[in-house]
Amino acid sequence: MRGSVLALLARTSRADWPLLALSAIVVALVCVLSVVVPRVQSDAATASVQAAVADPDAVVSVAVPLTGDDAVPKPLVETTADTVRYVADKVAVALPDAYGPPVAILQSRPIAAGRIDDRNAELRLAYLGGDAAPRVTWTQGRSPRATATALEVVGADGDAPPVEVGLTQASLDAMGAAVGDELELGGPDVLPVLARITGVFAPVDAGADAETWPWSLVPTLLEPLVVDGGDRRLAVAALLNDESLPFARYALASQSIDARYVSRPDPEELTRASAGQLAGDVRALTAAPDGVDIPGVTSTVTTRADVVVQRSVDLGAAATARAATVLLGLLAAAGALLALAASVLAQRRGATLALARSRGASRLTLAGLATAEAAVVALVGVVVAVVVTVAFARGGEGAGGAALASAWAPILVAAVLLPPVVVLVTVAAGETPPTGPGHARSRRVRQAVRAAVEVVVVALAVLGGVTLRARGDAASSGSVIADLVVLGAAPLIAGACVVVALRVAPLLRRAAIAVARRGHGAVALLAAVRGGPGPVATATIVVSVAMAVLAGASPVAVAFSEAVADGAPDPVAAPFADAALLTRTGVVAALVGIALVSVVLVGVAGRTRRDADDARARALGMTASRTTRVAVLAAAVPVAVAAAVGVAAGTLAVTLVAPGGGGGAVALGWLAVPTLAVVAAAVARARPSRRSLASRLRAG
Repeated sequence: MRGSVLALLARTSRADWPLLALSAIVVALVCVLSVVVPRVQSDAATASVQAAVADPDAVVSVAVPLTGDDAVPKPLVETTADTVRYVADKVAVALPDAYGPPVAILQSRPIAAGRIDDRNAELRLAYLGGDAAPRVTWTQGRSPRATATALEVVGADGDAPPVEVGLTQASLDAMGAAVGDELELGGPDVLPVLARITGVFAPVDAGADAETWPWSLVPTLLEPLVVDGGDRRLAVAALLNDESLPFARYALASQSIDARYVSRPDPEELTRASAGQLAGDVRALTAAPDGVDIPGVTSTVTTRADVVVQRSVDLGAAATARAATVLLGLLAAAGALLALAASVLAQRRGATLALARSRGASRLTLAGLATAEAAVVALVGVVVAVVVTVAFARGGEGAGGAALASAWAPILVAAVLLPPVVVLVTVAAGETPPTGPGHARSRRVRQAVRAAVEVVVVALAVLGGVTLRARGDAASSGSVIADLVVLGAAPLIAGACVVVALRVAPLLRRAAIAVARRGHGAVALLAAVRGGPGPVATATIVVSVAMAVLAGASPVAVAFSEAVADGAPDPVAAPFADAALLTRTGVVAALVGIALVSVVLVGVAGRTRRDADDARARALGMTASRTTRVAVLAAAVPVAVAAAVGVAAGTLAVTLVAPGGGGGAVALGWLAVPTLAVVAAAVARARPSRRSLASRLRAG
């Protein structure tokens, strides 16, 4: 007996391979998108963070004043460069790990250098030191040197020793000077300083970013600033080195030299996962009064790195929540399609299941065989998904086993458990007596279960919609599981619309029958008594259309508006706009495919009623052409109504998720109504071949 049942079901599996292949494709599609979409979002978040830290506002500047210059007599501190390196090392230890070694910048305030070419000339003395200091080469003359010793200046009267400096060729030409010239600097609040030009320098590897960036901190070191107009002036910076720095410090008042240590993060060291930690570390550094441990010196930290990085993190959280919303919608539509495929499969196997029961097979046996078949189908889908995701992840980080398990678990559970549940329901419905207490009790149980499910779906839809409207989906991105109801508000809204549609449909059907009976047209009467696509098919169409409208509108709305704010590209938000476009394309294509397949599946399954329809039509004296009109009308109208409900549900979801956006997607969504209706009519008009009809009869 057991062998005959297995052989019988094996034959039906071979006959129904298209439906089984469809289920495997759905599983593979959802599994692939559930990996690809988060990966795309993660890459976009990393690119956004790296763009954020490339912003000048992400630079950390630590001001550490020089001390000890107030002593009398003023000393010549020959170890000034060693002190600067010591402070730079202390600053490097205090900075977050993503930041590189700081550039030590000591520069004087502008000092008057006379008039050159009818312009007021001013000169800054600047020193760049530390491990990240740029390198220079001397093209003329020599590098600056010490011009005295500490013993020679102690207690000495007269002017301070000359300060040797270097200039670029452009600055030298602008000053109208030559190597060896001495510039007399001074002003109302500055003691006279004699600057001696010892050579001409040029930066090494000026095209490399690591070498170019430090020069931007003192722009006039490489190129002089020439200002024409009312305030005609010439601004130049002269370069100091380790040997000449102490003499600039000695010649100038201590408050005339600003000492700061500037560092920027390495974008390659940052990812989406480390961005939040970086923002927190920077906030802790700026909040602590002793963020840099230098005894006896108060340091001041200036940066907006936490602000720019946190903005990127917030945009990433919003994009992740949007992606989770549309993925949940795709999962709901795919689950509905799997349930529809399982119900069509059980309908085709009705006679086979009854025959197996007559041969002694228990319900659990049939459910177990359906589970085994579904597990094989799901395994095929998983194998396809693994191949595709491995190819996608080549050259980058692949998803871990735990991540794959959590992403694929929902669709795999649905693919494995839905077929046996549908088989049990089908067998129970076939064995329930058409009349009597058993039938009435079964009907009451079904009505109670349906009412409970409808109440839960509507309640969750209201809760999720109200919460989503109040706080938005971005606030939910911290924990997707904890806020599953909020992120799943869109498919729940679509489900609530399905509940309303299924409750209203019988009322409309009875009204149509009443209207048709008062007329004389057999076409209207026969079309009115024909049933719709069924609750599972209606749910599949509504949910897939609604989620397609949402996926086409909401994921790109906020990111794109941020990316083109004020008409200028925003490098921090642009990666999310690109990722949203990819997400929209993939998910919308999948949802449109689900909607089309569900309509075709309903039409193919409905062909089994064509013989009964033909007999009923002949009894009413209808011709073959009028019978075809009935079939087309009965197939197209319910599908069009379901699609319209789906567009309405999607519009409501867009209003909640992305207020003010998605108008174009909603307008395009209405094209689904005539499109799906035409597909349903085409399937209904196509007459099944004798061979396919015989195959279905053999399969039961």
